[in-house]
Amino acid sequence: MLLTEAIDNFLATMRIEGYSPNTVKLYRAALQHVSTYALAHGCTQLDQLTPDVVRGTQGAALEKPKNPPPNWKGGQCVANQILAAARTMSHRYQHDGYAVPDLSGVRHVKEPQRIQPRLTGPEFQLLERALGSRLLRKITPRFLVARDQAILQVLVETGLRAAEMCALDLDDIDFQEGSVLVRHGKGGKDRALSIVDPDPSETDGGTALRALADYLGHREKLPGALLKSALWLTPTKATD
Repeated sequence: MLLTEAIDNFLATMRIEGYSPNTVKLYRAALQHVSTYALAHGCTQLDQLTPDVVRGTQGAALEKPKNPPPNWKGGQCVANQILAAARTMSHRYQHDGYAVPDLSGVRHVKEPQRIQPRLTGPEFQLLERALGSRLLRKITPRFLVARDQAILQVLVETGLRAAEMCALDLDDIDFQEGSVLVRHGKGGKDRALSIVDPDPSETDGGTALRALADYLGHREKLPGALLKSALWLTPTKATD
């Protein structure tokens, strides 16, 4: 199968299976990088999608452009999106019986550390205690505690800016991939951030995903909530 045909079929399958439009958009952009690099190096078939091709595509994404935009940060995020998209597509075609090279040995690119300081352990524990104490107050709706707990966990995992956090929509949370899509972030670019706990014992994705699932269970009970696209809601009156 031609690589370009394989990519088109894979993206069409993602849409049919209900992946969010934003996730499909990110995968399409990432796989376009793969296709461009592969074709430039004479790789036209799906079975030629080798680890070296993916690594080469990642390397090309890391190369500094001749005229880089002001917000260019080194290409590490794009390189990791390339790997995620290529691996997912490879696994899909392997499952369907195609002879596709194993990409499990390709490593993620280490991204620069966040500029903003992280909370210390004691500081985070104080925040969690403050949220827990609200459960003892009958005047505090359980919905608000679940919402604030989810906000806290997502902030800890992603380091999102306040405006980015407030702008999240329901479709920006992908439980299947364990990621958060930040739309029109700094520089007007989209980026996907993983919130999956790397601990293999966390079979349900970890603390952040559990907190989000708990919050969404309360959110769907709010009157009119299913008609709203925004992730974070505030009830107009107390609700449990």
